[in-house]
Amino acid sequence: MMPRYTRAGFTLMELLVCIAIIAVLASILFPAFAGARDKARQAACQSNLHQLGVAFILYAQDRDGYLPCPGGQSTPSGLIGSAWIQSSGAGMGKDIGGIWPYVQQRGNGSNNLWSCPNALPGPQNAWSPGQNYLMNDYLRAWHPGEQAIYPFIKKHLALPTDLYAVGLNPDLLQTSPCELILLFEGAQDADSHSVSRTGSPFFNTGPSATPPLCMDLPQNYHAGHSDFLFCDAHAKAYHPGRTWPPEEQWAFVKFNGPGFNTCATLQVLLNKNGDYHGSAEASLWNPRIGNVIYP
Repeated sequence: MMPRYTRAGFTLMELLVCIAIIAVLASILFPAFAGARDKARQAACQSNLHQLGVAFILYAQDRDGYLPCPGGQSTPSGLIGSAWIQSSGAGMGKDIGGIWPYVQQRGNGSNNLWSCPNALPGPQNAWSPGQNYLMNDYLRAWHPGEQAIYPFIKKHLALPTDLYAVGLNPDLLQTSPCELILLFEGAQDADSHSVSRTGSPFFNTGPSATPPLCMDLPQNYHAGHSDFLFCDAHAKAYHPGRTWPPEEQWAFVKFNGPGFNTCATLQVLLNKNGDYHGSAEASLWNPRIGNVIYP
């Protein structure tokens, strides 16, 4: 008689068990993969900031040790004088001045040094294409915190506007350069044809979205953390609230809340894992020079 052969196979129950095991493994591994991808993007963001920091150092070396000014004054030609990044017209792609001659690398892809890879364009990650890094608005030769208390200053003080065109000399700081924020990552207005160059936790200019993106505030793009560049050109990740002390929390709430600059999603920011609750021993934004009133 001819021998009979039978083909081994999985039963339906065995197939279901295998599928369940694969699903469990996938649910465990996918978050790990996502975390690894975010860590890579965070590293790329810090690398971008460090290279911009080197550009600041080169700028200062060519100008008697002075950093460029965060903003600046309009010149007779209509351009902004001495700002850290300038434009010869509306929109991106017309960059001139500031640190631009030292780092002419802008775009919308992985070769762009002016934006965090996590700051994608769109309604929930609003930013003008090409840039989401902003300079600490308090790094001026004479700065009384005019963005936070601008109505009072405009009414009561005569601003020495000629000094606004002068950058800050790091050698004159009372704050250590390694403890003073130079650049940070914020959200831009995707509908705008220009880019905000400066910001701080104590004012915002523009709309917000869900998840919360209040323009010109530090954005926690990296698992609740933001990347910050310091005046000695090193970059480090912090929860945004780790950069200002608890006693200045009132200013963060007041100057971003209803009735002032109005971040509509401020309460969401405050409730998000404590990322936006002040917890620093001392402010990393305030250069503490001259007549600074802060925040």
